[in-house]
Amino acid sequence: PFFARIYDSYITVGFMLLVTGLMLHAISFLPRGARGIEEMRYADALFISFAQGIAIIPGISRSGATITAALARKLGIAAAVKFSFLMSIPAILGATVVEAKDLITDGLGEIHLIPYFAAALFAFLAGVVAIKTFVRLLQAQKFNYFAYYCWFAGVFVIVTALL
Repeated sequence: PFFARIYDSYITVGFMLLVTGLMLHAISFLPRGARGIEEMRYADALFISFAQGIAIIPGISRSGATITAALARKLGIAAAVKFSFLMSIPAILGATVVEAKDLITDGLGEIHLIPYFAAALFAFLAGVVAIKTFVRLLQAQKFNYFAYYCWFAGVFVIVTALL
């Protein structure tokens, strides 16, 4: 199976981090759009959804791929980030349902739910902060910092995997 192999490959993760860095770097070369979510067309949503699908590959950033795709379709920065965030909700809810099903099937055992709820709350708050940071960095045209991070991480993962 293709995906089983790529999920076990640190080399793949490293190279895909380099690809993510290229996507994020490309943002600075895209013409600025100003369309809002309410002005999106079906073709925009389909293109951005395809980008999200590519992010199933380890090392490809889901938010990086969807934001880059939205900006390539000439959405405004705030709309691109907001739509990317909205697209994450079904994936998160789907994963939650799958995990909850396993908890129900296997039983809670020694699991205490309060730490999970606290973690979910902090994850939500971190997501809100991340979105605001993304928008600020994009508006200041400093999204390349994320590209540099991905390139460094990608090279580090590849070198480490080869040692």
